[in-house]
Amino acid sequence: SDSHAATHNYVTINLHAARAEAKAATLLSNTDPIMADYALRCAEEDWNFAVKGIQDLDMEIAGIGLNASLALYEASKHDKYRSAAVSYGNYIVRCQQRDELNERVSLKGFFFQDASRERIPLPRSITSSEKYAVTGLVGLVQAFPDSEHAEAWEAAIRLYADYHKTMAAYTDPYFMLPAGLCDLNVAEDEIEEAKIKNGIRLDDRFYIKCFPVWTTGRGNTSVILSKAIGLAAIARYLDDQELLNIAYRQFDWLLGLNPFNQSIMWGEGYRYQALYSPLSGDIVGAVPCGIHTKFNRDAPYWPSDNWHNPKEIWVHSTSDWLWLMSKYFN
Repeated sequence: SDSHAATHNYVTINLHAARAEAKAATLLSNTDPIMADYALRCAEEDWNFAVKGIQDLDMEIAGIGLNASLALYEASKHDKYRSAAVSYGNYIVRCQQRDELNERVSLKGFFFQDASRERIPLPRSITSSEKYAVTGLVGLVQAFPDSEHAEAWEAAIRLYADYHKTMAAYTDPYFMLPAGLCDLNVAEDEIEEAKIKNGIRLDDRFYIKCFPVWTTGRGNTSVILSKAIGLAAIARYLDDQELLNIAYRQFDWLLGLNPFNQSIMWGEGYRYQALYSPLSGDIVGAVPCGIHTKFNRDAPYWPSDNWHNPKEIWVHSTSDWLWLMSKYFN
């Protein structure tokens, strides 16, 4: 029987589409101007749909919106996209902790959930949207270095870089990027409280979690790669070799520099295991959702049994791997 599903607008999806279409318009402008023009019109439509649909701006939307606006400005040179990019960038700066958190916790440079700066987002997901905000800020300062806001944008990315240099040291000698700073007051139940308390205690309220406070969805491949994408972008802009090395250590973690001495990418390195891909079979270069944890613990867990979703191949893991690679090979 025939089946169909109605399409609808969704802010982040429209913004992702607008960015991709705008990038296509730029890339095709010299070889296929007709298709480039069509791609740009699609990008402008998707951007407009998204902007009209924004009700409550937060870090995720601002980061994706910033990247989309930068891509549209590059393709069209229309001032409204420049103005939007600057606005999103300034919003992201307002979300950042710029001073030491308190007398006992000297960490700063991380981002709150929104500009109210009241809630540190608890890392619950196997993906992370930090890459959009950070790469967006780098793109802003590169595109508009003479802006009156450029100094604030650069200060923000320097703070973020220093924050992750501090955080990465907590997982020495692996330097796997921790999931983030966690506020015990944000826990929704006793299970989340237990998971947070199994992290690295800073004081009675704040802990560092090496792995997310996840539930059924598990695997930290995209979590660490997302942070590494932003750090690598900053490192290339600032010519910071230490930061570039920290970002690269996330490749190392996935290819065998981990407690299991085992590559989790199928077909690369050694001692790699079969991944959960029952429909497509083994794929050389496949990257699974990743190493996870057992029960409420905050320690890496990678057993030999092949089950979803840690050993399942999802598109975000491979996409983030390729995005990070592009920071080293272009």
